[in-house]
Amino acid sequence: MNPAPRPRPIRLVGYLLVDLFGFLCLALAVAWFAGGKGVILDSFPGSTAEAVASAGGGLVLIVWAIGRVLRELGRQAPPRPAGD
Repeated sequence: MNPAPRPRPIRLVGYLLVDLFGFLCLALAVAWFAGGKGVILDSFPGSTAEAVASAGGGLVLIVWAIGRVLRELGRQAPPRPAGD
């Protein structure tokens, strides 16, 4: 029986940091839509197009990073018994 793969915490931390950056981008966009320019940062987003791009990019980063985290955790899970 092969041993379980070694955990790679550096990769997990990296994926979680990307996830947090995605949430920051999404939060900046939502704050701009809710309160207008300069709610969190003075210069970003400066327009509706920037806010939409920030929201879209943030969502893409969040989905990508969550998928990578789940894949990495799945590699570290113990193998399933043959009867399942």
